[in-house]
Amino acid sequence: MIARPQMRQTSGTYDFYGVAAKERALSQSEVKSMFEHSSCNFEGGPAGCSYVYTGYDEVITETVTNHLDVSGVDDHVRAGTGNRNVSDEVTVEAWVRTEDLNTTTGTFVAKYQYVGGPAIAKGYYLYMKNGKVGLGGRNTSDGVGKVTGTSDTISDGNWHHVVGVIDTNDTWRLYVDGSLVSQVDYNGVNLDLTNSDHLRIGDGHFSNDDFEGEIKEVSIWNRAKSALEVLNDYASGSFTGTEANLMGYFPLDEGTGSTAYDLSVAGADGTFYNSPTWTTDTLVDTTYVPNDSVKVSGAVSYRYGFQGQERDNEIKGDGNSYNYKYRMHDPRLGRFFAVDPLYKDYPELTPYQFAANQVIHAVELEGLENSNYISPFGEPTMWDGYQEPINPTTLINPSTIDFWSDTWVGRFMVSAVKHQ
Repeated sequence: MIARPQMRQTSGTYDFYGVAAKERALSQSEVKSMFEHSSCNFEGGPAGCSYVYTGYDEVITETVTNHLDVSGVDDHVRAGTGNRNVSDEVTVEAWVRTEDLNTTTGTFVAKYQYVGGPAIAKGYYLYMKNGKVGLGGRNTSDGVGKVTGTSDTISDGNWHHVVGVIDTNDTWRLYVDGSLVSQVDYNGVNLDLTNSDHLRIGDGHFSNDDFEGEIKEVSIWNRAKSALEVLNDYASGSFTGTEANLMGYFPLDEGTGSTAYDLSVAGADGTFYNSPTWTTDTLVDTTYVPNDSVKVSGAVSYRYGFQGQERDNEIKGDGNSYNYKYRMHDPRLGRFFAVDPLYKDYPELTPYQFAANQVIHAVELEGLENSNYISPFGEPTMWDGYQEPINPTTLINPSTIDFWSDTWVGRFMVSAVKHQ
């Protein structure tokens, strides 16, 4: 159902004209098209009116991001055999997402060498087993494999920030989405993580630990980060590449080609192995303009807008200030910026409130107080603040209304689409 309401300046009440109904849900574009210039011939509306529907009061921003996609069949990125100044401590971070909820095993990032047996195996790897994140590796010659893991699964199709930290006291810590989920103190001596295997992204040293999913924002640091630093990394989501102790940084956002660029000071780029691919996310962010739910303009620079009040665009820009009789209103805040002249009569309300903070079902009467509203179509949802309640069974006859009378202010569109 679509209708055009108009508000009487003398009473603050509404009448309607141009009511239309459809037996199906209208699309957004159909609703818009009914309120362009051609809609002015609605039954009861004045021919040649100058109202133009200017769009919804929302700002939609689309952000396209690229990231690495590995299939779980030995396709991954190799970024050289150098140790990047990592010796006895390291922090390794990545954002990961499983594509298949049945994906439970795989290595996200690894710099680990096992050739020659456990006595000479060294390095670290950040991985997933049975859907749960873990940090594993070896950093001594005692043949002890070290691991710390979580009991919470991340095989849910969402992005997760996973971080492994090994410090010089041989404490292994694991973080997921900014929170410490596991810690093990191994108390080893003569710690050494260096090895001659490749730094791998999306795969580990062994043949059965290929990850299937998406990876981005991989970073390697030659020091152990604190819990607060990890939390900040989770909140920020990315780096510049110039941070201290950052020895490898792969945003994995190239989108094309077969090179994963290292933006850290090391500059040791990675290359595709067995043809992983790039994939794309489109993130949609919608911002709504508070209170000012309808904007109209006309062929002759129509000055009125929200609740029929006159815009004062010279103060704060287009649509950011409305001139009520007694006060000026800022729709971005949903507040007046002058004290309510009747504030002594309403001690329970802030003197800067708008419509007694009842912005869903009330209108503001010229900056003084709220006025509730009752629908002329039979649903007594509100009442007028100055009059006896309107008879909800009485319908307005559009043919009896003088739409161009000086007593009318504010012409704006209201639409409601019922979905079956």
